[in-house]
Amino acid sequence: MEENVKVRSWGAIVVAFILFWPLGLYWYIKRLNINRNDALNSWKVMLGFGIWFTFLGLSTAGVGVGVPYLIGGIILLVSAIVHKSNAKKTKKYLSIIINGGVTQIVNIASSTGKSVDTVRADIQKMIDKRFLKAGTYIDASTDEVKIP
Repeated sequence: MEENVKVRSWGAIVVAFILFWPLGLYWYIKRLNINRNDALNSWKVMLGFGIWFTFLGLSTAGVGVGVPYLIGGIILLVSAIVHKSNAKKTKKYLSIIINGGVTQIVNIASSTGKSVDTVRADIQKMIDKRFLKAGTYIDASTDEVKIP
């Protein structure tokens, strides 16, 4: 069943970031959880906002006003690094499975240089996060990714 969730526009998210950054961050994260394409490229936006907020926080930290911006900036910078790593890994799996047509877990593992258990867990996370087509599952008997 499709979820009927309201997705904020990028303009609304940027305005919220500027006026009240915690709300902007919340809307941003919600959008990433809904739109898979945005999620794969989100680290660039997070990095930009992280640098901006960190600079803003450092420049006004002496007055005490900048501390929340500094904390938000650091959170965004760390999140950008984590998201970049996850996006790279997800894109690699998608390339192997979708573009390469490789669906056997053991073959995917040999292509990535990771253990079979790690690959199985990573692909299951991708399925849970809807990076693969609805109805996709890992067949335990054949140890293969089944895409409808």
